[in-house]
Amino acid sequence: MWMVPGSHRWGNQIEHLRTQAQLKSLADFPKVTPANSSQQVVARPCPVKRREVHFHHSLTWHGSPENNSPRPRRAVAIHYMTSEARFTGREHPMKKFIEVAVGGPMLKAGPHFPIVCRNGEPVAPPQPATAV
Repeated sequence: MWMVPGSHRWGNQIEHLRTQAQLKSLADFPKVTPANSSQQVVARPCPVKRREVHFHHSLTWHGSPENNSPRPRRAVAIHYMTSEARFTGREHPMKKFIEVAVGGPMLKAGPHFPIVCRNGEPVAPPQPATAV
C-alpha cells in the first residue's frame, strides 16, 4: 500500500479522486494534485505484511497500484463511523447490505454494521444465533 502523508489535512477530496480513473500505477500518483490546492502529491510506501493491521485517517490518500503478480491481493477493510453518519446512497461494495433509505442513520443500517462503542465505552459483541 502507498500513502500520501498529510493528505488528510487537505479536506474532503473524495469526489475529486473519483474522477482520477487513470490512477493505476505508482508513477501516476504524482500526476494528480488535490482539488483547490497547490500541494504536491508525494506517495510513500507503507507495506502491510500478511497478518498485519494498518490504521489511517479516512481522508488520507492511499492505494495500491495494479497487482501484476499471478496471485490475488486480499485485504479486509473496517470503516468506523460516528453515530451521526448517514447513508448517502453512493455506490459501494457494502451497499447491498444497508437496510436504511438514503439519508437514513447508519446506526440502523443492519447487522452488517455493528455498534462497537456507545458513550466512549466498548459494546459487548453480539451473541451467536442458537440452533432451534
